[in-house]
Amino acid sequence: MRSLVQKAQEETKWCFLSGQIKALEKELVTNAQYQSLISARDHHELLRSLSDSPYKSVLRQEEDLFDYEKILNAQVSAKLSWIEKYSPQPIVYHYFKVRGDIQDIKAKIKSSVSKIPQDEELSEKRIEEGQLWTFDHGEIPLEYHEAYREIIQKYREKRTLQSIDFEADRQMLAILHKVAGASSNEMMRIYTDTFIELKNLCALVRLKALKGPGNMLSDILFIPPQPRLTMDTMRELYELPGDKWPVILSRYGYQDIFIEQGMSQEGSPTLEIERKCDDFLMDILRRAKYVPFGIEVAFAYIASFFMEILNIKIIVIAKLNHLTESMIRAKVRQGYV
Repeated sequence: MRSLVQKAQEETKWCFLSGQIKALEKELVTNAQYQSLISARDHHELLRSLSDSPYKSVLRQEEDLFDYEKILNAQVSAKLSWIEKYSPQPIVYHYFKVRGDIQDIKAKIKSSVSKIPQDEELSEKRIEEGQLWTFDHGEIPLEYHEAYREIIQKYREKRTLQSIDFEADRQMLAILHKVAGASSNEMMRIYTDTFIELKNLCALVRLKALKGPGNMLSDILFIPPQPRLTMDTMRELYELPGDKWPVILSRYGYQDIFIEQGMSQEGSPTLEIERKCDDFLMDILRRAKYVPFGIEVAFAYIASFFMEILNIKIIVIAKLNHLTESMIRAKVRQGYV
């Protein structure tokens, strides 16, 4: 049991960190700045708009836009290193590092298997030795080794890139549930439970679009112990047409996300669903604005920064590919400030 002195010291550290974060929040992209970036006529004008944003020092030249993935990923790595250094507890760092690392695992596996002839077996030895890929800084971390094996195994069974997507997301949700379970923080728990439910619903939409069999649900969904959205409910949704979903999902507060979710065409998924899910999660994060200091402040800030990086990536790639302003607006998520 922690002593009163230790507790007081930790609270002082959280107070210091929260003060730093309140200052950093002013550097997040504002709604007005988003509007300027989205309405830029082309990537040349986008660069000029970025010069009046928090990204003016990293996206300065045209060649930077074509290297946006590497540059923006470096910003994420730097932010995670910062929170690891200053946070009194490592849980916020670990939580978001898991999300980034599992996505890295997914991308590297997909890149590797796409180079392997489809008739070539992936031997158990190669899987165990992790020869298909490594992180940029070395071998696969031990804590993700089982997740890696499960993703590869699903690929071996299905031989589709979609199977990698489904299993990687399922493994990520399982690990995040475990990480959040190690904390007694209510906002983190609520956010994680909601994140898992919405990710499962998005997976359900994708499976319907692929016309996959209903018996695949247990393979693609992560259902935690004592869930609100049970496997039985997910099966019920899967058998129903999309226009019936809002009635059932009103029990969980998700009806507005799926009220016009574009599933009338044989379950066709839409990016609009994912955007609405992220906006729903952002509303949970904004509750941290009313908390003076603590895990909530740090957690909400890092989650919001992750969302901001996603938005900037969406805008940059959209401008480079000459997408319309309306298409970009349909993809960009709500900002924190």
